[in-house]
Parts: sequence; structure tokens; C-alpha cells
Amino acid sequence: MERKLIRKNILITGCLSGIDLETARALFETGATLFLTARYDYKAETNFSALNKCIWSC
Repeated sequence: MERKLIRKNILITGCLSGIDLETARALFETGATLFLTARYDYKAETNFSALNKCIWSC
């Protein structure tokens, strides 16, 4: 994908699996800043570690 979404912020909720997780992976390649929410932080760390970005839990 081309990096057309640089300087754009995107929120994706409930993205631990399925289409939401794949959407997050695809959008990561576009250069957008992603805000991803997930119910379980340990699953989020596993799924999002490939994105090489910061993960915070609340």
C-alpha cells in the first residue's frame, strides 16, 4: 500500500482478531497513527508486537 495516510489518526476498537486485526495491520502500512483498543492487554501485546510500536494498557 502507498503511504497516503501519514499524519492521520485512526481508532479501531476491539481489534484482537478477525477483520479488525487485519485492518489494523493494513492501515499500519499506510503510515497512519493507529489507536487500537482491546479487551485483554496480554493478547494485544502478542497480536500487535509485529507492528513495532508502543503499547499502553489502562
